[in-house]
Amino acid sequence: MPLLTLKHHTLYYVTDGQLQNPPLLLLHGFLGSHQDFVPLLPALAQHFYCIIPDLPGHGQSIATVGHYGFPETAKALLSLLDFFNLSQTHVLGYSMGGRLALYLACEDSRRCQRVILESASPGLKTAEERLARIKRDQAIARQLETTPLPIF
Repeated sequence: MPLLTLKHHTLYYVTDGQLQNPPLLLLHGFLGSHQDFVPLLPALAQHFYCIIPDLPGHGQSIATVGHYGFPETAKALLSLLDFFNLSQTHVLGYSMGGRLALYLACEDSRRCQRVILESASPGLKTAEERLARIKRDQAIARQLETTPLPIF
């Protein structure tokens, strides 16, 4: 089972493609896992060396309490790239994974050769929009805590 154990994270990941191909880091969305990209791998792996982690708290990856945020997750992903001895990669992010891809690119643009976003945005412009999103996200979090996942 491919696992990378770090100080605050244990990242499960899968790879596909030839190592000599350009690397492509694929980041799934909220409540997803590496499995979300399986249907795309036959096409992508012809051209890229695909690295697909389960993000912390998803699939088989975990993080210690207080280390689930974007800064901590970005550091863990950079450690995953270091593990593969990659100074640069293309990044494809879906939804929350897209936001994380943008965060990575802003934090260390030298590591991200290209960033491809699917159903992602850089965030909300106004404080009012952000407050409304926080309230909505908190309501969803309460629902997740009290509703069985298949029903959610």
